[in-house]
Amino acid sequence: MKLLGELKRRNVFRVAVAYVVLSWLILQMGDLLFDLMGLPEWANRIVLVILLLGFPVAVIFSWIYELTPEGLKKESAVDRSQSITPETGRRLNYITIGMIAIGIAVVGIDRFFVPEQTGAQSSTEVPAAASLAGDPVDATAPAQVASANGPPSIAVLPFADMSPEGDQGYFSDGLAEEILNVLVQVDDLKVASRTSSFAFRGSEYDIPAIAEKLKVQHVLEGSVRKAGNQVRITAQLIDARDDRHLWSDTFDRELDDIFAIQDEIATAVVNALADALGSVSPVEGGLVEADTGNLDAYELFLEGRELFIARDRLDVAIAMLERAVELDPEFARAWETLAALYSVGPSWGIGDLETFLDQSVRAADTALQLDPERHFAHAIKAQALTGRTGRIDWESAVELTDRALAGNPKDATVWLWQGINLRFLGYTDQVRGNLERCLELDPAYENCRNHLAFLAFETGDIAGAFEWLDRHLTEVSVRHTIPFPYFVPEMLRRGNVRLAYLMADSQTWNFNGDARPIHWWIDGLMHPEENHEQRVDQLRAWAEENNATINNFVWATLGQYQLLNPEFGTYQFMWRQDMGEFRASPDFKRIVRDSGMLDYWQQHGFPDRCRDLGDGEFQCD
Repeated sequence: MKLLGELKRRNVFRVAVAYVVLSWLILQMGDLLFDLMGLPEWANRIVLVILLLGFPVAVIFSWIYELTPEGLKKESAVDRSQSITPETGRRLNYITIGMIAIGIAVVGIDRFFVPEQTGAQSSTEVPAAASLAGDPVDATAPAQVASANGPPSIAVLPFADMSPEGDQGYFSDGLAEEILNVLVQVDDLKVASRTSSFAFRGSEYDIPAIAEKLKVQHVLEGSVRKAGNQVRITAQLIDARDDRHLWSDTFDRELDDIFAIQDEIATAVVNALADALGSVSPVEGGLVEADTGNLDAYELFLEGRELFIARDRLDVAIAMLERAVELDPEFARAWETLAALYSVGPSWGIGDLETFLDQSVRAADTALQLDPERHFAHAIKAQALTGRTGRIDWESAVELTDRALAGNPKDATVWLWQGINLRFLGYTDQVRGNLERCLELDPAYENCRNHLAFLAFETGDIAGAFEWLDRHLTEVSVRHTIPFPYFVPEMLRRGNVRLAYLMADSQTWNFNGDARPIHWWIDGLMHPEENHEQRVDQLRAWAEENNATINNFVWATLGQYQLLNPEFGTYQFMWRQDMGEFRASPDFKRIVRDSGMLDYWQQHGFPDRCRDLGDGEFQCD
C-alpha cells in the first residue's frame, strides 16, 4: 500500500494515462495525415512501435523526476514541504481531458469531412524496380481496372482462418476455391484464377488496389472459424470501384454437409451480383455438387491439395490423397489431384520417374471414368507424357490438352500448358495466341508472363522480353518464379556482370547458392574463345558431389552440346536467337529425332524456322 500511495503522490498513474491518451491522439492524427500524404500503411506502425517503446521511459521518468518551480529535479532532491505534485497532477488532468477532446475532433473530421478513396483513387503504388533492361520503369502507373462497361468480373480472395488453433488454413482455402469454381461456371462472369487471387494472401494492399492488380470489378472475401463439428463462415462481396459492400452474411452451421454450405454461400454471392449488376442471372441453388460423402476423405483432399499447390512436403500430400481415395474410391476430384501429384513428384525428388508417371496416367483415367467432366485430368495425362524420358508422344500430348480446353475453355493453366508444349515444338505463332489467351483469362498469372518473356526473347524481341519481366516485377511483385539464369548471357553481353551473377544464383537451377559453379559458368561465358574442358570437369565433379543435375542451358551456352540430356529441360532454350550454332549441330538433330519432335513435324508441318529436306533430313535456322 505504501508503494501504491507513493505512485499516486508522484503522479506516475496520471503520467501513464496522459501518455496513453497522447499516443492515441498521435496515432489518430497520423492515420489522417498519412492517408492524405499518400504514405504507406507501415509508416503508422513505425510510429506505434516508437510510442510503445516510449511508455516505460515516461513512467520511469515520472518516478525519478519531479516538476518544481525551478524546473525538473530528481525527486530525492526535493523537499517534501516544497513539493507541488498536487498542482502538477491537476494540470495533467486538464491536459489529458484536452487531448481527449482534440482526439474526438480528429476522429470526427476523418469520418465526416475527409472523402473516402475510391478504387480509381486509392491505387497502392509499388516502388519502382530497376528495369532489367537498364531503362527506368514507370511502376507508379496503376494497372487498368476492368471496364465498367465490360463483362462483370470478380476475384475470390483466400478466406482467413480464424479457428482457435489456426490450423484450418487448408479448410478455409478449400471453401474459397469451391466458391470460385462455381463462379467460373456462371455465364458472362469473368473470374480471376486461384493462382492470382491467392497470391495476395496477407497482402498490405487494400481491396481497390488488389482489384486493380487483378483487373476485376468485385472482390469476395471472408473468414472461417472451425471448431470440432461447428463452423462459422463470414463472407462479404465488395464493389471495388467505390469500395462499397454489396452483400455480407454470416453462416453458423454444423459440418454434416459441407457441400450444402458451399452451395448456400455461392448461391448468395451469385444472386448478390445479379441484384447489383442485372447482367448476371439469378440462381436457385444446386451449384455445388457433392464430390464425396466422406468428410474425412474431403479434409484429407483439401489438406493434401494445399501442400501440392505450395509444393511443400509432396510425399505427405501423396500419402493424404492416397488415403482419401482409399476412404472413398469414387472421389473423382481426389483421383485427379493424386494424378497431378504423381506427375510432378519426380521433378521434386520424390519417387521413380517412370513409375510415378504411369501411376499419374492411371489415376487420371480413374478420375475420368468416375466423372467424364473432370477435363483437367486430360491435361495432367498430357503432362505425364511430356515428362517421360526418351521419345515423347507429342501427338497424344497436344490432343489431350486440346480435349481439356474443349471441355473447359476458361482454364488458364491448360492454355499455358498447351502453349509450353507448342513452344517446345517451335510453333511460335500458336504459342503467342495460347499465352495471350491465358492472360486474357487471368491477367495476373505470373507464369504466363514468364513464358511470354521467353517467347519474345526467342523471337529476337529482347526489349519486349525485358518489358514483360519489368511488368511482372512492378505490377505483381507477390511471388517471383522467373528462372532468371535464362537471361544471364544477355546481361553479360550488356556488360552487367553483377546482375548476371545475381540472376545465376537460382535454386531452381540446382546451384543452391553455391558460388563455385556460378563462377565457373559465367567465367566461361565471358571467355568464349578459351577451352572449357577444365570448367566442364569442375561442373561435372560438383554435380556428382552434390547429387545435382547441371541444367542443359549451361552446357549449351558453353558449347558442350554432346552433354545435353533430353531428360532435363532440353527444349526450354533451343529456339533462342543466340542458339543458331546449336541448331546447326548434329546434337540438335539427334535430340529432335530422339524426342519425337520430328515425328510430330512430319505429321503437322514444320515450324517456321525449319525446313523439310526429305528422306528424314531437315534444317532449322
